Amino acid sequence: MKYGALSIACLLSTAYINAHHDKLLQSFYDHDMVKRGTFTLKSGKTSSIYIDGRNAISSPHLLAAIAQAFDTLILNKTYDRVCGVPYGALPLATALSLHRNEPMIMLRKEIKNHGTQKQIEGAYQQGDNVLLVEDVITTGSSILEAVELLEKKGLVIADIIILIDRQEGGIERLRNLGYSVHALYTLADILAHQ
Repeated sequence: MKYGALSIACLLSTAYINAHHDKLLQSFYDHDMVKRGTFTLKSGKTSSIYIDGRNAISSPHLLAAIAQAFDTLILNKTYDRVCGVPYGALPLATALSLHRNEPMIMLRKEIKNHGTQKQIEGAYQQGDNVLLVEDVITTGSSILEAVELLEKKGLVIADIIILIDRQEGGIERLRNLGYSVHALYTLADILAHQ
């Protein structure tokens, strides 16, 4: 079977991406992001596995690798702002903002009683298109809370990217509402890698 130069480049690119995909997945185990036990999720459900994306903050190399992997999901798109769902995805959004050289805004879960009392920190304008970042999705409720705050200020959710989909209907819920959602890994990927 003969391949043209473009076909060979695509095959090599796919092999490169797959190798890095597996290496990054192994890093989740190496950095204790995958925990076993009995855990209560935000949804109220209990689970025998917990994905602790916050452990990534202790490894600059891991944050950079996650940002690079996220970039492969949205390679040819540009955004006015990058925003992380509070608070677990803030380091991931920061790493991605730096990787892509795109400005970031930050959501607060609550409005403080002092200072500027803003719920969205950073510079933005109505109509800006936003790339929303989340570490783990279960039902999608945290993302929808963030979406509501951003849209109330006139911002447009262009895409939502998620590190790990727990495969409990959250992505489908968001897609049914018309949002463009991309996940880097699923819980099945995590479990298959053990």
